[in-house]
Amino acid sequence: MIMVTLDQDELIVYLENNKIDVIAVALSHWHALGIDAFLFDLSNRYDRKVEALILIQPHMTDGYVISEKDFLNDEYANLKFYFVDITPKDQSFISERLPNFISKYLTMYSGLRNIRSRKGLNILYLLSPQLPYSELLIYFGNEIVSSKYNPVLVLVDEGYGSYISKKNWKLTNKQLRKEDAKEAESILLYKISSNIFSMVDYIFREMILRSMPVQKRFLFRLESQLKINEDICSSYKEVLKLRDNELKMDQFGRTVLIITQPFSEMNTISLDEEINLMVSLIKVINKKGINPVIKPHPRENRAKYNNLNDCDFEIIENNFPVEEIIPNLNPICVIGYSSTALLNSKVFYDINAISLSDIMSSMSSDEMLNDSNEKFKQLTNNYVNFVDNIDDIEKLI
Repeated sequence: MIMVTLDQDELIVYLENNKIDVIAVALSHWHALGIDAFLFDLSNRYDRKVEALILIQPHMTDGYVISEKDFLNDEYANLKFYFVDITPKDQSFISERLPNFISKYLTMYSGLRNIRSRKGLNILYLLSPQLPYSELLIYFGNEIVSSKYNPVLVLVDEGYGSYISKKNWKLTNKQLRKEDAKEAESILLYKISSNIFSMVDYIFREMILRSMPVQKRFLFRLESQLKINEDICSSYKEVLKLRDNELKMDQFGRTVLIITQPFSEMNTISLDEEINLMVSLIKVINKKGINPVIKPHPRENRAKYNNLNDCDFEIIENNFPVEEIIPNLNPICVIGYSSTALLNSKVFYDINAISLSDIMSSMSSDEMLNDSNEKFKQLTNNYVNFVDNIDDIEKLI
């Protein structure tokens, strides 16, 4: 894989000299699937291959988790990839971080002003997960680009994160900032600057949403419970049929797929508690003569599952999304906690989905986790089965 790092000036020149239909931002496999689903629909609408630029972002702790191989670029789109380079954490606040921040937002404001004052000749769809990616405004600070393109925002599904409460988002962001600040030279200065930057980001997003047309490509609509948007769901299913990966899983026989999460890594529960819960789960499945297959979360330490004693199971690689694993594995059910993939297993493939989130909440005092689990259950219990005892799983498989 050749990683072409994004250069803003080079990309502006590329936009000046080429006709592009889409610029999309992605971090995860789920984002890649949402982008592919939009490109699939757009190609059908235009009756041609569409031209798209994909900006791949790194995860704040894990680096780049997707690449070109996670997109379908031969079927209905010609894709050009760039990898977004993040700002180093060790930048000096006064001499580097603050001036870079001010310069960036001045350029973005110039781009937003150009969008408001003129209408370009060609529609350019700007895709990002859940919220507008404000930095795409930088390109419209260029007079040629802003005259050539008329931008339309498209917000693709973030997964369960698209539907959780504002309270939980605040708790999540608070936790992430807290973890990030551990390595900062000055925690107080870091907290103050992060709050200011977050506030400016919020103001810019609101200005963007009020200034530009917006299309939402969420898999569900939020009511008292989640309800499927059937047309968007159909696009996701069509793209999943077209995907071709290297998984070979027919050797496992009758299986249950277990989707794990990094609980001990995030200090939600202890490693011993996590391992004991997993051993109990696998033994229940073993009693039914079924093979448990564990799909670890990308942020987990796979070696911890070496401590699962006196039970039979398999572990598969974690570099494929669950939505692609299921057609290959063909499990009789999927067991997880509050993962988006658990919900998608039921929606896309009508696979029985079982959540252990109630059990996890009973084991943890983590406010963020328990609030998230409660909301997940409230929104998804029309699709997902929830159990509060491991033994209850035996009745569902």
